[in-house]
Amino acid sequence: MTSKQYAASSGQRGAVAVHAGENISLKEALEQWTVTELRSLASAYSVKAPSKLRKEPLIDAVASALLERDRMREVLLALEPEDWGLFHRTEEAGTYRPKQSEGGCGLALQRLGYLCRIRDGGKESYTVPEEVRAVYRELAAEGFCTRKERADLIHAYAMAAVNLYGVISQEDLIRIFNSQNGKKLTDEEMYPILIRHILLECGYVLWEEYLVNDAFEDNDFRDVPDLLNRIGDKPRYVPEKAEFLKYADPGYYEPTAATARMEHYLTEEAGLDRAVAWEVLDDLHYAIVLEASPI
Repeated sequence: MTSKQYAASSGQRGAVAVHAGENISLKEALEQWTVTELRSLASAYSVKAPSKLRKEPLIDAVASALLERDRMREVLLALEPEDWGLFHRTEEAGTYRPKQSEGGCGLALQRLGYLCRIRDGGKESYTVPEEVRAVYRELAAEGFCTRKERADLIHAYAMAAVNLYGVISQEDLIRIFNSQNGKKLTDEEMYPILIRHILLECGYVLWEEYLVNDAFEDNDFRDVPDLLNRIGDKPRYVPEKAEFLKYADPGYYEPTAATARMEHYLTEEAGLDRAVAWEVLDDLHYAIVLEASPI
C-alpha cells in the first residue's frame, strides 16, 4: 500500500485534548491511533514486519519512518496547494483553526501523521507535532519553500495543459512554460516533478512523449492518436499566464458571452437558482468536452 492509498482509505481519529499553549509530541499524537491504523501506516512507510509489533514498538517504528528527512521532503513536495497551505500556516502559527472552506483540507496529512487535530476548551484546531516541526524547519532552512514553490508552478502548468488541451508533448509544455517565465525549465528538472505527481494519481499521465489527461486511460489511450490527428498542425491557443493557470482546476472553463447568455436563460427563463444554474453549466461544459451527443 502506498502512502497515498493509505491516506485515502484511513478513517479520521479523534482530537488530542490539550491546554492552551501546550505542544504535542509525535508520540502523543500517534497514541490516539489504534494498532490496526498504526500497522497500516507502518506498511505504507515500509516498516518491516509491522504485524508482529505491539502498540509501543509500532509507535516508535512509525515515528522513526515518518521523520526521515527525505521522505518528509517528498511528501511535502507532493502536496497539492490547499494541503500545503494548511500545513505551512499551521506550522508557522503553532496551532491553526481551519476555516469552514478548508473543511476538506488536511485529511491526507492527518492520516500520514504530519498533522494532528487538537481540542482545547471545546474548540478543535490543527497542530504539527514537535518532532515534525523540527525536521521541517531544517528543510526550510535549506531552501525547501523556494523549491516547493517552483515544483508547484511546474505541476500547475502540467495540470492546466492537460485540462485545456487533453494532450501535449513534453517539449511543447516546456516551450509554453519558458515563454511565460523568466527561469527556464528543462526536461531534467520537469520529469521528476511529473513522475512524483503521476505516482499520486494527480490527473495526468505520460504516454510516449506526451503528457495526457488520465481519462484517456479508460480505453488504453486509443483516443490519443485520434486527437493528435485532429489537432494536426493547427496553431495552439495559449492564454496569458494568469488565465492559463486557471485551467489547473479541472472544473474551470473560460467565461464567454455564450456562457453568460446561457446563465441568463437558466436563471431568468428557466427559473433556476444561480448556484443550480452554474451546476447545469458545468455539466454542459463537461458533456461538450466529451463530445456527448445532444440526443
